[in-house]
Amino acid sequence: PYLVFWASIHSTENGCGWDLASVRIDGKTVHKLELCERGETGGWREVVVDLRDWVGRTVALRFDVSTDGSLPSSLFIDDVTFQASPYH
Repeated sequence: PYLVFWASIHSTENGCGWDLASVRIDGKTVHKLELCERGETGGWREVVVDLRDWVGRTVALRFDVSTDGSLPSSLFIDDVTFQASPYH
C-alpha cells in the first residue's frame, strides 16, 4: 500500500517555507515537499508515501501546490503508481 511517483522541483525562491507542495488524503497532509532552491531535485527523484493507514478504505487523494507568487517555483510529477512494496 504505497503511492510512488517521480518528482522534479525547480525554484528560484531563496528561503524555504513560502512555496509548498503536499500529498493529501481525505484532507490530511501525508507528505510535504519544499519548493525552494534548497529543495531542488536537480532532475527526477522518486517519492514513496506509505498508505498503510488507509488500506481497505476508499479515499480522496490530492496533490496540492501553494506558492506566494513572488519568485517562480515548479513541481512536476510523473509515473504515479500504487504498489504493494516501497521497492521495485
